[in-house]
Amino acid sequence: MPVTLERKSIVSATLDEVWKRVVHPDGINYELAPFIRMTVPRKLNGQTIDDVELGRFVCRSWFLLFGVLPATFRTVPVR
Repeated sequence: MPVTLERKSIVSATLDEVWKRVVHPDGINYELAPFIRMTVPRKLNGQTIDDVELGRFVCRSWFLLFGVLPATFRTVPVR
């Protein structure tokens, strides 16, 4: 017989507040920590994923293992 596990979390924030955190580079790095950190170019300081035009080149981001060792980089387009 299969076993089903369910886990729920109660978040004391509105959906808009959560979304603003999720699409911000600080929120992305919070989710990746402590194993990986994603770099963000200075020209994008203060911007979020919601602020960029869809379908255009956004940036090249390095993914740093433990926040310091370059592991790989990604060219980030938004589709």
